[in-house]
Amino acid sequence: TGDVHIGSADTPYRYPSLPPWTVRHRGFDNLRVVLKWLQEHRLSPRHNLTLAGSSAGGYAALFNFPVIRDALGDGPRYSIIVDSASGVLTDGFLDRAFGRPGAEGVWGAKGNLDPMLQVIVDREPAESLWVEVFRAIGDAYPDSRIAQSTTAFDAIQASVLLTMQQVDDDSYDPTSAPFEAELIAALLEWSPKARRAMWQTALSVSNYKRYLAAGLGHIHLLDPPAGFETPNYFEEDTAGNVRYVDWLEDMLNNRRLFFGTDWRNLSCFPRCIR
Repeated sequence: TGDVHIGSADTPYRYPSLPPWTVRHRGFDNLRVVLKWLQEHRLSPRHNLTLAGSSAGGYAALFNFPVIRDALGDGPRYSIIVDSASGVLTDGFLDRAFGRPGAEGVWGAKGNLDPMLQVIVDREPAESLWVEVFRAIGDAYPDSRIAQSTTAFDAIQASVLLTMQQVDDDSYDPTSAPFEAELIAALLEWSPKARRAMWQTALSVSNYKRYLAAGLGHIHLLDPPAGFETPNYFEEDTAGNVRYVDWLEDMLNNRRLFFGTDWRNLSCFPRCIR
């Protein structure tokens, strides 16, 4: 939660051709309202609670899980779905957003994180931050299942990486679109970094599984806004010929871990382009 003032004298990133505006972040306030309602209605061990987020919501789902788990207790059976949020970030972005180390960033969000995640945000470079967040949550809550999915060449996540890099070197111009060559370069940088992070997480977090699908699309779980290419949730099967919907079904409802389950680490490799 917090306000970001763009175009004012208070920010180092000013765009004279644009009028000042304020971006208001109130997601954590919304979360607290939902948690209060859930606490009042008392979940039991019979309940299954799934926390899911797509794109930026994928970061929120994982970062906020300890707060949700601590608020609601150990009764329900928990699962987390992190969709199209691969954690390929820049150090400059993290420094501005979270105010590392030990300071408050422009989002005002770090104080809302669980203390174990505050330490990771202050300590870890961008290259390893997301893997360490998965590892910390996986270790702290071994009874919770964690799923992560993305396409191998997610054009939207690559374009976000390009924007972060341009802001870092002070070349970002919100009034003009990036060149095609810049987007291709960002995609070729983003893809191996995203895949490597998923491999590292799978090797170190036992209650985590990944689904790496083919293509350029963004977001598996939702119908995205116009202009976003997206995989078809009910037909996506490019990772190991297993349908994404079956993969999630077994994650949520099949308690078997090694045999007789589709919930396992799956990849489109080597046919990830379509």
